[in-house]
Amino acid sequence: MNYPAVMEKSQDELLEIKDQQSGVQEQGNEAEHETEDGVIGAGELNTLMDIENIGDYLSMFGADLIRRLDKEYVPIHHPGRDEPLEILNHFKRPLFKSQAHLVTALIKGLRKSRNLFLIGEPGTGKTAMSIATFFALLSEVLHGRGRVIYMVPNHLIEKTKREVGLLLNKELFEVQFLNNYVDVIHLRDSEKMETAPTKIEVYIIARDTAKLGYVNAPAAKWVDRTYTCIPKGGSEDKPITKTAFKGWVCPDCGGLLMKEEERDLVPMEYEDFFNKHGKPTRRKNNLFCSNLVSYLKATQHVEELQSDGSIRKTPVYEMGTRKCNASLWTAKNHDQSSYSGQAKKPVGPAPRKVSPADLFKRYFKNKFDLAIGDECHERAKR
Repeated sequence: MNYPAVMEKSQDELLEIKDQQSGVQEQGNEAEHETEDGVIGAGELNTLMDIENIGDYLSMFGADLIRRLDKEYVPIHHPGRDEPLEILNHFKRPLFKSQAHLVTALIKGLRKSRNLFLIGEPGTGKTAMSIATFFALLSEVLHGRGRVIYMVPNHLIEKTKREVGLLLNKELFEVQFLNNYVDVIHLRDSEKMETAPTKIEVYIIARDTAKLGYVNAPAAKWVDRTYTCIPKGGSEDKPITKTAFKGWVCPDCGGLLMKEEERDLVPMEYEDFFNKHGKPTRRKNNLFCSNLVSYLKATQHVEELQSDGSIRKTPVYEMGTRKCNASLWTAKNHDQSSYSGQAKKPVGPAPRKVSPADLFKRYFKNKFDLAIGDECHERAKR
């Protein structure tokens, strides 16, 4: 096979040519920036017409933007100017200086907002900083007495308890694990939550345990009254499809379920109760019925004298309207298959599934002073 002839150059010759080209390019750049007075002028920005990209804009106004940000957005805690709180020096294992500054910023932020996020790389001590935050906050506000619910992933339960013991003295806190819904029921029956705490009470529950519960199924009914008829008497008898009613119906009031879309109320579609995989999905707009229902209420009674001398009280009714607010979801029957709804023969007694998170919402409202969720980023897209 014949190949075209090429001119081969050694590696040293190629490097020499490259250096010569670089030197020519640098001389060209210097010539562009030289003016008649010998001052750099080609790269200088004097007017708005000279701005061609975002880099030019930041070069011209970057210093002004920084000064404005420093003036309008003042941080609640500045490590270069402010000192950490003095109470953070009372831990068995002292915090690092950077951790102490961050905990101080969290405490100052919680004075203005109810919810804050602590974001950091693995190994930066987020668990220790969260423990220091609730200890310092409860010590400052409630004099070292309060209740904290700590929800952590399953593999961090023992680590969280160990970190609490390493930072705090044993006489200052009490840790209790909630392993299942039975522990939550026992805590309710003990009436411990009805009395004021004498120290810091930390209740640790696994995240998967807290949300473990029954499978929800739609209580609303999908009604599709679509029928096909064949007209008679025509030359060509073609079937005609008509829809008399199609939509979700409330299990209580029987009304058509509606949703708000572009400031108008439109009927809910089949996909509003199911995701793209065909599984029932609870959303904000399909939890409760928002239909208005009418009712009669006896507002007063009118006394009427009967012929026999007795007095009869006749109620006077007034009609009003209220929201239905019926729940559109129910616990899935164990005698039915997962999603098809077809009946199946049960094997043994059905297991009882109760979500501890629902029990907390039902029985322990306003009983905890602080709630901490570890590894919250794993639930960000759900």
